[in-house]
This record gives sequence, structure tokens and C-alpha cells, in this order.
Amino acid sequence: MPHTLEYMKLVDNEEPYSKTAIATRNLYKLTAYKYADGTKKNLRGQNAPIIFVIGKDAQNIYCVKLNEVLPNKFIQWASSAAAKNIKIEDVKELDEIIVKSDTKGKKIFNTFIKNKNIYHDQKNESTYRVYKIKSISGIYQLNLKPEIFKKIAKVQ
Repeated sequence: MPHTLEYMKLVDNEEPYSKTAIATRNLYKLTAYKYADGTKKNLRGQNAPIIFVIGKDAQNIYCVKLNEVLPNKFIQWASSAAAKNIKIEDVKELDEIIVKSDTKGKKIFNTFIKNKNIYHDQKNESTYRVYKIKSISGIYQLNLKPEIFKKIAKVQ
């Protein structure tokens, strides 16, 4: 069962975003994508993938599709990947909390994702995805509520 609507309860706002400006260590919602078979889909509601981008190169984004991961599992995972000594009152985006990594996200993947509960959904299927940047025609950045940042950073 997709948890898309549960994730949206954690979101303060969502804003249209340029596919060329996608940044690592942030959350996004795909709303339109052209698949390898040429099929273009408008993705809405439960079918809109919510992704956490761990890496990027000129052609692809490397991410974890969160729809099948319980939101509290994501928050627990993000807490384990949070940098130390964060000034939480200054945080506006998730990438300000999650530890820095190389552009392609290998450090985050190998250290914090591979073999962790976020890597597999409830059916034990991989949540790792690669999306071609040129095939993205609709994407929104999801900005979490301040209280979610506090949970992730373990601030009372």
C-alpha cells in the first residue's frame, strides 16, 4: 500500500522545480515522466512517486522511492544519516541536515542505505530507483514541516 498521503502530511509546502536544479539529499514528488518504452505518464495522488535523491550525474538521478516505506521508518533512517551539531532554526531543506556525500551518492548509499530498512519496502523489494533527467517533465520539491526537521535532527 502506498504511503504517499501519509508523507504529504509531513510536508509544509511543495513547489514546482526545474529538473536541472534537482539537488541531492532532498525530497521530491514526480508528477510526469516518460518511461523507457516511450509511455508518458502524469502521476497523481497515490501514484506520484515521492523520492529521496541520493545522487546525480548529467543524465540520471539516483534515489530511494519512499511510497512503500512507512514515513516513521524514513524519519528514523534520516535521523541515522543526520549530520551532528545542526542549527535547526536555520534549516529550510532536508539537504541541510543529511550528511554530505559525493555527487553520485555512493557514500550515502553504502553507509546509510544499503542493507538498511529504507532499502526494502514491506514486500522486501528494493526501493532504489534511477530516473533519467531528460525523461522528467514534472517534479516538485517537498519542503518538510519544521517539527519534522527537529525529529530528524533529534532536537526537542
